[in-house]
Amino acid sequence: MMRLLRVLEMARHWLGMAGQAGVLLMLAIALFSLAIILPEQHRLYAQRDQLAWLQAQPKAAAKPAPVLAEAQQLQQFYAQFPSQMELSELLRALHQLAQECGVELVLGEYKLSHERNALALQRYEIILPVRARYRELRRFLDQAALRFPTLGLGEISIKRDAVNEGEAEVRLMYVWLLKGEGA
Repeated sequence: MMRLLRVLEMARHWLGMAGQAGVLLMLAIALFSLAIILPEQHRLYAQRDQLAWLQAQPKAAAKPAPVLAEAQQLQQFYAQFPSQMELSELLRALHQLAQECGVELVLGEYKLSHERNALALQRYEIILPVRARYRELRRFLDQAALRFPTLGLGEISIKRDAVNEGEAEVRLMYVWLLKGEGA
């Protein structure tokens, strides 16, 4: 043991500061290679093998979509829209989402428009004045679009009194498409 320490001490003097730095750098590179590069390389080889296996699998023939009659296509299209009976539950879910996202809803305006020409679909207009920070507002808008596919954002206006003010007054105008009597 003493002999090893003596050899290391002689090597330290013989290498000097630059040599010692080089040896430490080589040791650091070796440790980095063992700790980071080798596991990633093994993961890459495993993914390459999995890709080769997937490419070797027989290709399944794509089944053509069944051809529906025009009336069936229309019925399927209108089936995706909620009915007026579901509206109160949808509004409750929208308000709950706003609360979850940290968006403060102020008293809103709600109006069902009855258009004579559009019996199959009806427009339910919602005007929501809200107070929110940008991040919370963005999260609310994204989540509302994902959760409610028949809810469309028609208009948005943002007002902030000062540049450094965190919250803004926002006016959202949504249109919810609902099944009409003719659907």
